[in-house]
Amino acid sequence: MTSIFYKMIENFGEMRKITGSGSERVRIHIEGADGGILTIGNVSAPIKDGVARLSLHILADGEYTPTLCKDGGIFALETISKCGSRISAADGGDLIRRIALRAEAIEDRLNDLERRCTEYEGAIYGKPLF
Repeated sequence: MTSIFYKMIENFGEMRKITGSGSERVRIHIEGADGGILTIGNVSAPIKDGVARLSLHILADGEYTPTLCKDGGIFALETISKCGSRISAADGGDLIRRIALRAEAIEDRLNDLERRCTEYEGAIYGKPLF
């Protein structure tokens, strides 16, 4: 049995870890997603208590991007690779790009906070309070 653990972050499922081997019985745990339908290739399964149970042995070898259909939206999860009966994480290019974009957004927020702190310090220290 293979277990794949994802965490939903900003409407994208990032893979946290993958354990086990084999594509016959696969459990996909999605933190932050209760309910919905998980689809990989042409295989689908309902998500109950954050877990989808499915069999991927019927899929051809290749890379697949799992999708979560929930609350009228479709959310992509990090890509997996299937080679024979082995399931593994794909190359990770998507994840690296997403991390870079998130780091850039954090830098922008930090710059905005620094600018606002400078304005507030000027307002506080520039005028006597009493």
